Amino acid sequence: MDEPAEKPKKTTRMIPIDQIHPGPILRSSLPNPIVERIDDVRRVFQEVYPQTLAEWVDTFQRDLHYERELLLWETMAQVFAEYCEVHETTLELRKEVYAAVLTRTFGSGEEELRQLNPKLLSRKDVFALWESFGRVYAEKKKASEGPDKAEIS
Repeated sequence: MDEPAEKPKKTTRMIPIDQIHPGPILRSSLPNPIVERIDDVRRVFQEVYPQTLAEWVDTFQRDLHYERELLLWETMAQVFAEYCEVHETTLELRKEVYAAVLTRTFGSGEEELRQLNPKLLSRKDVFALWESFGRVYAEKKKASEGPDKAEIS
């Protein structure tokens, strides 16, 4: 009996920002309800990630799975907003909170923490943000999937 092939180990590598280029536009427009949701996210991050609505929409038009990507951004926005509501923050701290929730979309381990290299957030704070992200994302994903289709006769 053949042994199952070993799965390749997932690795993360840093790419210099000047080597990152946007992919092609995959759709000429997005549904209005999606654009409204994108704008809600954009407004949450406007201070720490100042982009126009057109720039945000352009990015989502390039995404193969734009609804899944939007769910990630909505999760990030909720976690960011909740943190900033209950903590006294400066602009620099809000930028670091944004970086922490963004980094969570890449992973939540020691390597991601090392790459984040927080100056104002403690290790405990970062892991609490990441834990919150996981919980909120799971809730949003479950809600977006709706009732179990298998039970419909």
